[in-house]
Amino acid sequence: MATVELRRVNKTFGTHQAIQGLDLSIANGEFVALVGPSGCGKSTTLRMIAGLEAVSGGAIVIGERDVSHLPARDRDIAMVFQSYALYPHMTVAENIGFGLKLRGTRRARVAELVDEAAETLQLKEVLGRKPKELSGGQRQRVAMGRAMVRHPQVFLFDEPLSNLDAKLRVHMRAQIKKLHRQLTTTTIYVTHDQTEAMTLADRIVVMNHGRIEQVGTPHELYGAPVSKFVAGFIGSPEMNFLDAVVEGAAETCDLTFADGSRLSLGPVHAGLPAGRPVTLGIRPEHLHLAGPADPPDGRLSGLVEVIEPLGADTLIHVVVAGRTLVARLAAKVAVEVGDRIELGVDRARAHLFDPASGLAL
Repeated sequence: MATVELRRVNKTFGTHQAIQGLDLSIANGEFVALVGPSGCGKSTTLRMIAGLEAVSGGAIVIGERDVSHLPARDRDIAMVFQSYALYPHMTVAENIGFGLKLRGTRRARVAELVDEAAETLQLKEVLGRKPKELSGGQRQRVAMGRAMVRHPQVFLFDEPLSNLDAKLRVHMRAQIKKLHRQLTTTTIYVTHDQTEAMTLADRIVVMNHGRIEQVGTPHELYGAPVSKFVAGFIGSPEMNFLDAVVEGAAETCDLTFADGSRLSLGPVHAGLPAGRPVTLGIRPEHLHLAGPADPPDGRLSGLVEVIEPLGADTLIHVVVAGRTLVARLAAKVAVEVGDRIELGVDRARAHLFDPASGLAL
């Protein structure tokens, strides 16, 4: 196990700067996920840590060694790819032990380590099979086993579950979490799936345009996003946004929307000057069908556009002030498409962002 540090790391491809001065410290034994949209630089960052891409500037330190210019084989890391990268002509046992064989590890020791990995990953029954005889989940576990037997300082995962169906992804998430708990090896995990990151990681690094937007625990990113980008990326369904203008006295925060409708946030965000443009952010689970306990100025009125029953709950798409908001409501709600309804807002959990910079206010 080891710490991993990125110190002002840059990466350029020709004239394009893909990674811009990344600073990141990962603790010994920590599970960190890199997330962000396609092209944000998360996979490039992982490949630089692995030694598969050269850094253009800055330093990568694993443990106490600056590995910035060391080849991948000398970094004591193991990487699991999206494509599994298994040898089709080898058995499961041969695939898992292949890296050890290349190192000159004694045959008896290879067999011992392969058997240990197979036991941990529930692969003992398929050790004699070829990759083509395995399911997608089994192939991914073989790739994980090949990384495990090397006992590296750091595990790197590059979107390992993206080729699996939804049910299998949930199962494999549990497998990876269990594996990390057993091995406590420092792990860096790249994914485009924020749900995957939220369920697996101790901390999440949200990237955008080659920069880090925010680093924090899943709870911190969900509850206190530093920008509209992070707020919209974390959470499913994503946060709702409505442009507004601040009105009212300094001790309160009243918002007026484009259609003239209003919402009072009360003392939440008090102190913003009247006339200031803002973007209101509210998560679907922080909206509810308004009832007697909801004050008249704490409601949003809109027209029901779409209803999505999901079993445990229901998503209601409501047009409010010219924008479609999504509300996560109870499984059974007496609402029909075309109804005009009022949504109560959990005002303590409302967020405001600057429309120009996107930063939280």
